[in-house]
Amino acid sequence: MGKTIIYKLKPKSPFHIGGSGIGIEKTWEIIHSDTIFSAIVSTWKALGEKVDYNGNMELLKPFSDLNNPPFKLSSAFPYSNDVLFFPAPMIKSGVDKKERKAQFISSKVLQSGKISGSVPKQDSKVYVSETEKEIVPDTMWMSGYNAIVPRVTIDRISSASAIFHCGLLIFSENCGLYFWVELFDETYENHLNKAIEFLSEEGIGGERSIGCGRFIYSDPEPASLPIIENPDNYMTLSLYHPTYDEVMAGILDNSHYELITRRGWLYSPDGGSGRRRNVKMLAEGSVFSKPSLVGDILDVRPKGWSHHPIYDYGLAFTLPIKWGGELSA
Repeated sequence: MGKTIIYKLKPKSPFHIGGSGIGIEKTWEIIHSDTIFSAIVSTWKALGEKVDYNGNMELLKPFSDLNNPPFKLSSAFPYSNDVLFFPAPMIKSGVDKKERKAQFISSKVLQSGKISGSVPKQDSKVYVSETEKEIVPDTMWMSGYNAIVPRVTIDRISSASAIFHCGLLIFSENCGLYFWVELFDETYENHLNKAIEFLSEEGIGGERSIGCGRFIYSDPEPASLPIIENPDNYMTLSLYHPTYDEVMAGILDNSHYELITRRGWLYSPDGGSGRRRNVKMLAEGSVFSKPSLVGDILDVRPKGWSHHPIYDYGLAFTLPIKWGGELSA
């Protein structure tokens, strides 16, 4: 076990975390772990971290040992005041349709092992314990079609204008996003602090040119993951890309997960821009019966890209859980 810390992203502006769909009206309500890792690596590059003649960054070389990386990180989930939220396990705990809408649960609900008896917030997307209901607002955020701003694009040839709309993620007061880091090499904490402080002004996610994605930087807080008594499953708090060997060893047996496609455009000051290779990942909240989840870091550079590697982070950040009900299909 390494040193565990959390970074809180206290919003100074709305976020836009690209969602699925043709346009940009939708936005994720979390920041996926691979987005955070890519933002950190890009920031290290901008801050002048050492790169060898092949374009490989010195700080990234220890990640070649997937079983012993210098750190692991989770995706960024909502928080409200001092209440931290986790993805709802992909497990049914009852027949109430409202409970099946649950996307996030507080640590106290997670430790209770069930949603039944907890208090719904955010149109039943969020569940808190009875003792937390007064400190968590009924609406923690607005997003997507409920928080749309108009934008205008100008045709480069005709100069004709066309309107389009962008969905934002706007948090209520004392609410925001946070993510976990488990440090196995504590010398990396200073490197991470510099990157996160840089990103607080540069922004993370999309639409940064209009000021999205900025947050107030604060030093990381020491924190402990919730302790679950007699756990019988393991839940991911990050995107997870199992290696071929893991799949052949049966890591997906008796597991319950959702697939998510990671796609999009890449940009590098060394090589311009292009469309990266698509990758399937297992989503946050996926549940596995085996504890030995590792994951992979993939090179997703497109054909013809002769510059540095383009990494997509798929290492598993897991939490032992014990959750009532039936596993969802």
